[in-house]
Amino acid sequence: GGDQIPDLSFSLLPGENFFVDIYISDLPPVFAMAFDLNYDSSQLHVLKASPSSQWNFQPMADVDTPGNILFGGGAPLGSSISSDSANPNILLGTIEFTCIAAGESIIGLTKSSLAGAGFYDANTYEDISDTFEWQESMVVSQVPIPATAILFLSGIFGLVGIRKFKAGKRES
Repeated sequence: GGDQIPDLSFSLLPGENFFVDIYISDLPPVFAMAFDLNYDSSQLHVLKASPSSQWNFQPMADVDTPGNILFGGGAPLGSSISSDSANPNILLGTIEFTCIAAGESIIGLTKSSLAGAGFYDANTYEDISDTFEWQESMVVSQVPIPATAILFLSGIFGLVGIRKFKAGKRES
């Protein structure tokens, strides 16, 4: 946050919402894309998922399968999308999650197993997904509220107990 370096790990409390923007770098001209985003549905819940507006031909963000979002879309008809020196990172999509349980969750991008899914080269019309590195992931660590609350409350009760003990000594 704030240092222009993407955060690949951060902590949340259950009930907190956060956004994930998915970018790709060094993208040759492509006319269509599709990929999966995987997450732990016991710890995270998708509030909203949408492809970037530049993928405006039949954009898709299928969130029907818990733990998986299928993203897809195409460039406007007759055109392509690519990265260059002016735009080295291309936004693929944005997801809004809410944290629902404590623990560590990994959000990862994978090549979709859906037939016809991939990144399609605008010149050769071939799927070039195999040329990408798909192991990038982000870790979301949730702060467990029960343990935090117990620690906080035991400190408060301890302070109250000390105060009452000292007050009792003064009276005697």
